[in-house]
Amino acid sequence: MKANFNSTIIQSQLLIKQLSVEERWALLKWLLELLQQESQTASREIGSLETSDILPKYPAAKFYGCIEDDTFFRHAQNNQPEREPII
Repeated sequence: MKANFNSTIIQSQLLIKQLSVEERWALLKWLLELLQQESQTASREIGSLETSDILPKYPAAKFYGCIEDDTFFRHAQNNQPEREPII
């Protein structure tokens, strides 16, 4: 299935390269319209799901790149003096 998809993509790329710039823009516009229609349909089907229903619960460290190392110490940053204006 994946090989068939890849060959279809390659064939599509070759055909698209043969189109004029105007035809490529028309194709892009059509694809965007198609995606917008499908996303509207999908959003109606999903309804009002909360993100907590969709995303599994992860600790904040997974999202914020926290270091899980007990030897790591965060040091206070010194206040930097204001820079002199450029004259």
